[in-house]
Amino acid sequence: MFIFGSMEKNRLIPIAIVDDHRLFRFALVSILKSDPTFQIVGEFSGMQPLMVSLNQLKPEVIITDLSMDNESGFDLIAKVKGAYPTIKVVVMSMHKDRFHIAQAMERGAEGYLYKDDKPEEVILAIKAAVLGKYYLSKSVADKLASIDSAPASQLTKKEREVVHFIMQGLASKQIAGKMKVSARTVEAHRYNILKKLGLSSITELVKLVAEHKIQF
Repeated sequence: MFIFGSMEKNRLIPIAIVDDHRLFRFALVSILKSDPTFQIVGEFSGMQPLMVSLNQLKPEVIITDLSMDNESGFDLIAKVKGAYPTIKVVVMSMHKDRFHIAQAMERGAEGYLYKDDKPEEVILAIKAAVLGKYYLSKSVADKLASIDSAPASQLTKKEREVVHFIMQGLASKQIAGKMKVSARTVEAHRYNILKKLGLSSITELVKLVAEHKIQF
């Protein structure tokens, strides 16, 4: 969590919300209305209707999900930042892995929260973004800290060996042959590796290891 200074008094902050779940948008609006400095200027179910309305609505902050039907929140962040670099983007997502967090921030998001974070974290994130600060909720910061230490402290010797072979492009049966165990045992190791690192796929694992140049 990041700490920031005071805000300019009596200034409304125009906010747009992008999420394809109507009930979530309704709940989020209710939370934001508790702060008199926030002004909700638009609610959208996806990227396209938002983009065509930006000139008219002029939001200062956009709160967006990352997964919306067939659209990517990553693309939304990139397009908004490309066309309107001064607009701040805060992500609220159910994705809790290092890959999604890192990709959102790399594309220009000023904040990242989980959808099950405390309501007050949303308010803090918006105000931090307006002041030009980056904000990660406590849960997100804790996740990043645990993942950063995971390869060294949480994976067993066998799991690290499996990651080593995965990075060489070997399939489970090939890894099983190398390790002289069953393919089912290798699959169990793969499952545990992803769970410990907070990832959802082997593709995310490969990207994480390559990005941080982690040695196994």
